[in-house]
Amino acid sequence: MLRVIGQALAEKNNTVSVITSQPSYKNIDRQIKSEAIEVLDGIHIKRLSLLPGARKISLVRLFGKAVFPFRACVSVILDRLRGRKHDVIVAATIPPIINGFFALIAAKCSGALFVYHMQDIYPEIGAVAGLWKSEGYKHKLLKWLDVIICKNADVCIVLSTDMRETLISRGVDSSRIAIINNFMLANFTDHNHKLSVERTPSSLIEKDDKFKLVFAGNLGRFQGLEALVAAFQSFSKSNHSVELHFIGEGTLVEKLKTSSSVSNNVFFHGHKPFDEACQLMSLCDAGIVSIQPEIYRYAYPSKTLTYLGLGLPILALVESQSELAKVIDKWELGVSANIKSDELIKTGLKDLVLYLSSESNNREAIKRHYSEFMSTDAVLPQWEKLIDSLTAEDVRASDEYER
Repeated sequence: MLRVIGQALAEKNNTVSVITSQPSYKNIDRQIKSEAIEVLDGIHIKRLSLLPGARKISLVRLFGKAVFPFRACVSVILDRLRGRKHDVIVAATIPPIINGFFALIAAKCSGALFVYHMQDIYPEIGAVAGLWKSEGYKHKLLKWLDVIICKNADVCIVLSTDMRETLISRGVDSSRIAIINNFMLANFTDHNHKLSVERTPSSLIEKDDKFKLVFAGNLGRFQGLEALVAAFQSFSKSNHSVELHFIGEGTLVEKLKTSSSVSNNVFFHGHKPFDEACQLMSLCDAGIVSIQPEIYRYAYPSKTLTYLGLGLPILALVESQSELAKVIDKWELGVSANIKSDELIKTGLKDLVLYLSSESNNREAIKRHYSEFMSTDAVLPQWEKLIDSLTAEDVRASDEYER
């Protein structure tokens, strides 16, 4: 996604530089060693080396992720000392809080503007997910620090109105908050970075008369997947025409497999490359977006955009007051249901089956909605407008500046 954004900004005569690390996110990534310095799609990329032993030792790898923001900050400051000044520094929220903190320091030290791209809002999302207690000193300290970062950012980008309201409740000036959602990931195996998915038969998902529901992505703590599997198994006892498919890995995968082992209509396909995962998803009848209660205030599930880009109707297990539920209900993109109880989830599954059997189930209409409101053609101009507004005045008067 960031590569697509960077390419779009570069095409608008911005000089785009990215500081990242060598690939390390997944096991397969750690087998790759990329160029330390590279120009890709007009983007100037600098990859910081992994710490010695990081490819094999998880603790070293974790420490490397924690110190990456500091190393990136030093790199930016050294650029300034060498006479290379950046106009705008953009940082995401991973690693949580420390990435924004050191990016803010880098911006202040180098005279740049700072854009905080908040894919999630920490530490609140961690407390809601049960990673730590909201009344503890750790949470209070982290929130105090992140509030300082947000208030000192020139712009905080969030993904939804719900996230915007959370920042406003923190005391962040609404004029400093921009809502720019994500979009469906691109497939970089072809020249145009466009995803072309053929609905071809797959040995993993057979075509038959059953409705196939898919959850694709991280099988972790934030998604409420244990409640989903329990409700689905209860629902499917009297509804044999529905299957549940999982694509992805995560901390809960083994627990979910164990809890669904008695079912013959719950399937796990593991992690798949993005293009292959999309082929599997396109063979399904609906995509599931499931998040724990209150998470909608601090994050927006981006798998929503992938489903809609493929034309998949959505079952959104999320509070009815959330922006996600309102959009799905308003535009008839599927159905929404609250995840707070087994009965509510089963009601959502029942409503989804009725939706899939009705005339409202129009995959082409869903694709058109995505294209108009959520695609790269809809989102990238928002990024371009934001960067132009930040650099509209004296920055453009000098060729020494770089964005």
